[in-house]
Amino acid sequence: MQINNKPCKMNFFKTSLFFFSFLFIAIVSHSQNVELVGGDLEKLKGEKTINIEFNYDKLGVGDFGREKDYVKKKTEEYNTKEPGSGDRWALQWVADRKERYEPKFIEFFCKYAEMTFDTAAKYTIIFKTSFIEPGFQVAVKKKAAEVEGTALIVETANKNKKVATISVERGGSSMFKGAAFDSATRITEAYASAAKKMGVLVSKEMKKKGEK
Repeated sequence: MQINNKPCKMNFFKTSLFFFSFLFIAIVSHSQNVELVGGDLEKLKGEKTINIEFNYDKLGVGDFGREKDYVKKKTEEYNTKEPGSGDRWALQWVADRKERYEPKFIEFFCKYAEMTFDTAAKYTIIFKTSFIEPGFQVAVKKKAAEVEGTALIVETANKNKKVATISVERGGSSMFKGAAFDSATRITEAYASAAKKMGVLVSKEMKKKGEK
């Protein structure tokens, strides 16, 4: 007896198409929008150095409007699995800012803005992070981390004197290829991505000013 296997082939094709479509949706995110929303970058013209500071007040994380609620939940989850591991995680969550996120942000901003980091620079960027999406990676399925915030450019000697404001919207994909199974690596990539786009924006604006 001859068996017609065409339906089986068709079902396999449909299943494969569905799987890869799902995978594509799972790993692709919309482009991050970084733009000048206030003030003017005219005063930065000719400046070769910049100071960069960070602020995490009123920070939301993932599905939590308040960072402390996110940290509490994760701490309890880890401590349930292994006593003490959650407390260590909570300490590292904060330490990663100085150890990983901020250095990478400074590195990428300075590289693409063609400036040098200097705490004594005439102007300071205060990057206020308002939201972090930690993302995830499980086998082939992953979600890139995201960072959203506002960059205030002020005079270093008098930080009440604001020069310009740059908005960094949520979104954007990883800067680097490959696996990123820990959230700190993914978040570091998100900060690098935001810093790169900010640096490109500042450099572009400076070149426009120079053409006038």
